[in-house]
Amino acid sequence: MIIKEIEPVVVHTTEVRENDSAVWWIGGLVAIAAIVAIVFFVTRQPQATPTDLINATEQGRLTGQLEASQSVGSSAQSAAESAADRAQASADRAADTASKASSQPAPAPTIINIPAPSAPAAPAPQ
Repeated sequence: MIIKEIEPVVVHTTEVRENDSAVWWIGGLVAIAAIVAIVFFVTRQPQATPTDLINATEQGRLTGQLEASQSVGSSAQSAAESAADRAQASADRAADTASKASSQPAPAPTIINIPAPSAPAAPAPQ
């Protein structure tokens, strides 16, 4: 048996990098724009006038009143529905009792004989 030596395979890879600085410039400009935007929003003072504050307070008060009245209205409606359900159940029970009473025959009358009282005995002569 003849054994041949196999030559090893050697692969050479060459990585080519282009010195493209345009990507770095775009990334830098985006970062600067983000920093400027953050500084703008952090340092900006709100332009609220006293009238705006009064209007906002009044709107909050009215919203609270509206929510409270809706809550009371739904509570009243729920109580009325509950009362109607109880009344219907009571009427159903009364109708059921009446129908049971009318379907059963009346009990036979019981006759009780009570003897008439006897006349008092005459007093004995003395």
